[in-house]
Amino acid sequence: MNAKKLYLFLALLLALAAGLFLAQEATTQEATTRGATTGGRLYTTVDQIHASPEVTITVCVPIVMRNYPPPPQADLYIEALQYETTDEYVQITNRGNASQDMTGWRIFSVVGGQSYDFPAAYTLAAGASVRVHSGPDAFDNPPTDLLWGLAHIWQNEGDKAILYDDSDTEVDSFCYLNGCP
Repeated sequence: MNAKKLYLFLALLLALAAGLFLAQEATTQEATTRGATTGGRLYTTVDQIHASPEVTITVCVPIVMRNYPPPPQADLYIEALQYETTDEYVQITNRGNASQDMTGWRIFSVVGGQSYDFPAAYTLAAGASVRVHSGPDAFDNPPTDLLWGLAHIWQNEGDKAILYDDSDTEVDSFCYLNGCP
């Protein structure tokens, strides 16, 4: 075996050993992270081996990235709006996987210009719904039913409900009949 082949063999053996070491050790002082390559994988340069004046071998080992699940978050939307009864309601559902503190949140009736502010410290659990009632037969039974008031809010000819968060950003809207664009 000539010297060049021997250096190449030893360099490859060293690269294999370095790769196994990195798989257990995660970082080294010589390691530098490279950008994504073909296939979207990241690689770390472990070391450069100078096998001879003509041959330099750069040892690269793929970085294994752990795929963490996304953090839990709430996802609120207006699921239903009942407007033709003496007990009207807007139903808000949290289809997310985390609870939502509703302090500062509100529901707005576009046609009537009325607004309902959720009570301070009211929390809508993940997977739960709340109905906000209005009209002569409306009632209050927290945490599933909240009272907006005993007057009718929703116009039978059409209206639009808008759900705003605590920074006054529109989260969702629900319209019906003439209230829709």
